Amino acid sequence: DSTKWCIIKSSDGIMLQSLSSSGGAGMMLACSNEKGSIYLSSSSLDYCLWHADLVTGELCFLSNIQNGRLRCDLLGLLSLTDNWKGWEVWRLIETGNGYVKISSWMHSQYVLCCNDEGTVSTCSYTDDTKCTDWAVEKTGSGGVIIRSATYDKILSTKIVITNEIKNETKVILQTVDKQQDGDDNEDDTASLWQIEAAHRQTYSLLHTSNSADNQKKPLSVGPFPYVTPNHKQMDQWRLEQREDGAVTLFLKSKASKEEQQQEQQYLGCCCDGDNSVSSEVCLSTEAGDAELWVLEPVMGGYRLKSKKSNAYLSFAESDDVNSKLCTTTITESSPPPPSNNDDDDNQQLAIIPMVWQLDPCMPRAVSSSKIQTFAIGTTVAIATT
Repeated sequence: DSTKWCIIKSSDGIMLQSLSSSGGAGMMLACSNEKGSIYLSSSSLDYCLWHADLVTGELCFLSNIQNGRLRCDLLGLLSLTDNWKGWEVWRLIETGNGYVKISSWMHSQYVLCCNDEGTVSTCSYTDDTKCTDWAVEKTGSGGVIIRSATYDKILSTKIVITNEIKNETKVILQTVDKQQDGDDNEDDTASLWQIEAAHRQTYSLLHTSNSADNQKKPLSVGPFPYVTPNHKQMDQWRLEQREDGAVTLFLKSKASKEEQQQEQQYLGCCCDGDNSVSSEVCLSTEAGDAELWVLEPVMGGYRLKSKKSNAYLSFAESDDVNSKLCTTTITESSPPPPSNNDDDDNQQLAIIPMVWQLDPCMPRAVSSSKIQTFAIGTTVAIATT
């Protein structure tokens, strides 16, 4: 309770009222003008007024149609790259009146900014000397433009020559005047951007038991076709939605690109039209009817139903070994399946439609091999000092 506060609106800002049950309840958070010390006050003085800035927002990639994704490195320097990693992820933070701040996900202290000369860089969130507010506006060309709120110029890219002898070039960022209707500009795509969610529609499938007395870790799918509590082995699935609302689940392989072309990737139901209560799941190289699934929203997540067989994605819970994925036609309201063996009957009853959570997979800033290199380098540095 000591960390809980109530936000009270005021015409000049907000006040933070303590909800502590141990002491200080109802008192306001205040800041001394002279020393800057923080304390609790029982009165609503000017020292109790605060201004709050929103620092949450949508995480996304900003990709230029011509020159790749916008990147912010460790020092806050901007560049464009073909990578899809954490350095290329940005957070769009609403600031009001249709404008946003564009903040680096890896370095939240850096926001995208520009000056009156068209120079684009990063600066502090509170820097008032540069424009840090932008408007993201749709176009009819399959993308968006990003317009400076202060100077009414749009974010663009430009290729400059760095070495004429070696014919070396690099791409820089700039702001340019907004193109007027009827203007003929061959480099229009240099100012056109595409916004894509940072998880790129890639998820892990998690299952958490609804039992009140269950204290186990959520189970994850992976390595296919197993369901385990070891999240280091979880698989990543690319969810692709069709026009009819059905989705496919594409297994993102950890193998090389050459090996991926030979692997089977789409999750499918292998029921083959039989009337069995449960069936195995399989992977296929193509997305046919058996690889189409319907997401049914329920409390706590989704049920995945095969569009072809109407069977649900599930698994048989077991305390001894890792469970394997399967599909089941049993629902909570279904009658018990016929069986001549009590043990078999209990096993069939255990296979009911499971509720799955789609956990977004965010990109890593550093690859596993580089993490190992850094770790070895750090160890050597420590050993030699």
